[in-house]
Amino acid sequence: MREMIEHHASSRNILQDLLKDQYIPFEQIIRFLRNVLTHTSTSRIAIQEEDFQKQKEFLLSKHIKNLHLNFIYSSYIPQRKGNKDYACQIQLEISAIQPHVSLFDLISLHQMYLLTELCYNVSLLMTQRIKKVPSSKKQKSPLPPTTKKCK
Repeated sequence: MREMIEHHASSRNILQDLLKDQYIPFEQIIRFLRNVLTHTSTSRIAIQEEDFQKQKEFLLSKHIKNLHLNFIYSSYIPQRKGNKDYACQIQLEISAIQPHVSLFDLISLHQMYLLTELCYNVSLLMTQRIKKVPSSKKQKSPLPPTTKKCK
């Protein structure tokens, strides 16, 4: 997701349109997580200073002290069915990001799963927009069908 945001302007524009006011916190949290998860060397996913220092300086220079992703699906994706309160909610206080702190002390594993699901869901919507597929069509899984049957 981070590489797509960084290198594909058309995809970034679609994502900005889909996420609206949630784009900046989404994009910044994705950047942070990508840096930490890519460079981690501990099972507790301890944050290293080089994973966040430049981003922290950038955010503080813009007077951003907190990233609050509050993506309530029903507010942004009207075609979504189900619980109207279903959301991905991540609060990341910039000053709390310190070296050697575990990522799990900052963002719960559950919310990271919900963010992964959000990335998947918006990627499907982006694909629909790029291909101009009507949203009423059911998306096929990008994974090949399984060949083994469960017993």
